[in-house]
Amino acid sequence: QMVAYYRKDLFDKHGLTWPATWEEFETTLDTLVEKERAERTKTSVFNGVLLPTDSNSGNEIIYTLVTLMSGFDGAGNIVDDSGNVTVNNPAAARTLTMWKRWVGTIAPHNLWGLKASSAKKQFEEGTAGVLFHWVSSSVGLSKISESKMWDIQMAPVPGNNGSGCSGDWSIGINKYTKNKEA
Repeated sequence: QMVAYYRKDLFDKHGLTWPATWEEFETTLDTLVEKERAERTKTSVFNGVLLPTDSNSGNEIIYTLVTLMSGFDGAGNIVDDSGNVTVNNPAAARTLTMWKRWVGTIAPHNLWGLKASSAKKQFEEGTAGVLFHWVSSSVGLSKISESKMWDIQMAPVPGNNGSGCSGDWSIGINKYTKNKEA
C-alpha cells in the first residue's frame, strides 16, 4: 500500500501540521516550499512532494493515481462493481488536475515519469518534504531518519478514508486454504 512519508522536523520547524484534505495539503506544501527554498542556496533543490509517476513500469503511475484518488471522498476506484473501467470519473479528473497544478510549484518540473526508486533517493537526499511511496519503504527510511537526525513520519493520504491501492506482490493464496480453487 502507498502512504505518505513526511519530514516532520521540517513541518515542525515552520509550524506546519500534516493536512487532512488535498486543499490543506497544497496550502501546507506551498508554505513549506516557500520557506525551505528561501533558506537554501539557489543551487540547492527543494520540492514539496515527490511521487512515483513512471508509466514505463506499467504500474507505478496507476498505483499513485488510485492512491491519490482515494483522498477524494474515498473514490479511488478505476473499476466499478460490474468490472467496467471507470478512469473517466470525477475523482480521477480532480486528481489529474491537482497533479498538473503541482508540477513546477510544489513538485519537480520532471514529475511525470519519475521512478519510485528515484523519488525515494531524492527524498533520502533531503530534497523534498513529502514522499508518496510503498509501506515497505518504512524500514529504509527510518534508518535514513536516524542517521541524519531527521524525523520522518508515515501519514495517511489526505482525505483518505482508509482505502488505497495495494501492489500485486501482496496477492497470494495461503497453501493451507480449504478452497484452493478460488
